Amino acid sequence: MYIVEDRPIVHVHIQNITDRKQAEEKMQKLNSALEEEITKVELYAKQIEIKNRELEELSYVAAHNLKAPVTNLNVLIEMIDTHSIQGDKDIELFYKLKNNIEQVYKKVFSLNDVINFKTTLKDKKELLEFKRVFNEVEQSILDQLNATNTTMEVDFSECPEIEYPLLHLNRILHNLLTNSMKFKSPDRLLKIEVKTRKINGSVCLKVKDNGLGFDAEKQGEKVYGLFKRLHPQVEGVGVGLYIVKSIVETHGGKVEVISSPNEGALFTIHLNNGKNV
Repeated sequence: MYIVEDRPIVHVHIQNITDRKQAEEKMQKLNSALEEEITKVELYAKQIEIKNRELEELSYVAAHNLKAPVTNLNVLIEMIDTHSIQGDKDIELFYKLKNNIEQVYKKVFSLNDVINFKTTLKDKKELLEFKRVFNEVEQSILDQLNATNTTMEVDFSECPEIEYPLLHLNRILHNLLTNSMKFKSPDRLLKIEVKTRKINGSVCLKVKDNGLGFDAEKQGEKVYGLFKRLHPQVEGVGVGLYIVKSIVETHGGKVEVISSPNEGALFTIHLNNGKNV
C-alpha cells in the first residue's frame, strides 16, 4: 500500500501461475515415478545378488560333494586287473569307462579350482615388478619349458611395474605360458614372446607364440568359455583362458586375441583401465 496526496492507494499485482503450478505438479509426479523405478531396480538388484549367491553356493556344494565319489571311482578303476577281463569287446568297454571317469575327475577338480579362485577376486592390490613375478612363474614351469625346448623373449622395459594382486598376475602369466606350451606346433620349436606396453593409459601384457593357433574370428568369445577346448586332440580341460578373462575383467581390463590356424596366437591383456597404473 502506498500513500499519495494523503490518500491510500493499494497496488494489486495479478499473475497467472497456472502453468508454473502445472509444471511443478508434473515434476513431482516425474520424481515420484523415478523414485518408484529406482526402488524397483534396487529390489531387482538385491534379488539378482541373492540368486547369484545361491547359485555360487549350489555350484560349490555340488562340485565339492562330487570330489569324494569321483576320486573313489578313479581309484577303483585303476585297481581293476585288465587281465581278468575276457573278450575284446569287454576290454574296449572297460577303457571307454575308464576314459569317461578320468574326464569327469578332471572336470570336477577343475570346477572346484575355478570356484575356489573366484573367492580371491577381491584380493588387495600391491605394487609388483613384472620381472620378479615372471621369474617366479618361469621357475614353477621350468620342467615343462625344458621338455618342450621352449625359448622365450622377455621385455618389461616399457611398463616394469603395476598395482595388481600378486596371485592374479601370477595366474595370468602361468595360464598363458602353459597354454602356449600345450598348443605348440609339432612342426617347429616353440617360441614365446612376453612384453608389456602402455596403450591409452592402460598397462598391457602381450604374450605371443608360434604354436597351432586357431580361427579367432570364428571362435569369438567361445575361446574363453568354461571347459572350452580349441583342439580336442590336445589333452586339457579348458579352464585357463576362462580364469584369465575373469581376473582381467574384474580389474576393469579386457582380453584381446589375434590368431589364425597354424600361425600362432597373440594375446593382448589390458590389465586395467588406466586408472590404477
